[in-house]
Amino acid sequence: MQKKKSNLCIVTVHKGNLNNLKATIKSIDAQNIKPSVHIIVAKNICNYQIYFFKKKNRLFFLNKDNSIYDAMNFGKAVSKNLPLLFLNSGDFFLNKTTLFNINKFFLLTKLNYILIFGTQQKYDNILFKININFFKRKKYIPHSSFIFFNNYFNKKIDFNVKNIISADGDWMKSIIKRSRFVLKIYKDIAIHSLGGISTKPTILTTYYQFNYKIFEGVKELIKLILNFCMSSKLYYKLIYNKKYIQYEKNKFF
Repeated sequence: MQKKKSNLCIVTVHKGNLNNLKATIKSIDAQNIKPSVHIIVAKNICNYQIYFFKKKNRLFFLNKDNSIYDAMNFGKAVSKNLPLLFLNSGDFFLNKTTLFNINKFFLLTKLNYILIFGTQQKYDNILFKININFFKRKKYIPHSSFIFFNNYFNKKIDFNVKNIISADGDWMKSIIKRSRFVLKIYKDIAIHSLGGISTKPTILTTYYQFNYKIFEGVKELIKLILNFCMSSKLYYKLIYNKKYIQYEKNKFF
């Protein structure tokens, strides 16, 4: 297979366990074609910790942000006029040919098309693959498989840093409104690690959901109770039972 560079710009936001960042970088470096640029916005790490990750196409910005969504805004502002994908720390590409397989669609992004692929959810050694019927729904928009052209107009649409619950969903919906067309491709390109702010119910997320919508608050409260009463693995198996196909995998990147 001929080696070449992908036009894709990847933005990775990191805060927390350095091993999560290592897994993300490893999956990107394992690709048989390389991204045009890999931007990493990281907090609470030092230059000596990232020495072995440095490459010509990789840019590090350390301690430049105040929150996760502030970091995503920062990464988006740095990148310009390229197809852009957020692959945050702890998430990784499905296999080594992911960039090669999606590179053929990049011409559409220049025409202001949005590309939406599938993202598998991971907890421990359990993978959850989205059911095709739920994949086709408009509300299925995973940011780790959401590719758009970061032109002048899209660059101005930022994440709402005050909204810690649905900022990513609201942001993607705003980008979609400015696009010419949305192309959904039922092919998984990324694996998202469960347990973060968007997937793990807490008292704080329940409070914010009640302030957002009463119905969403009730759902979050039920999830919080279930998560408290059972193991995390059993909890995710239960709530993803209808939307996802579940299977086990012994090895990841």
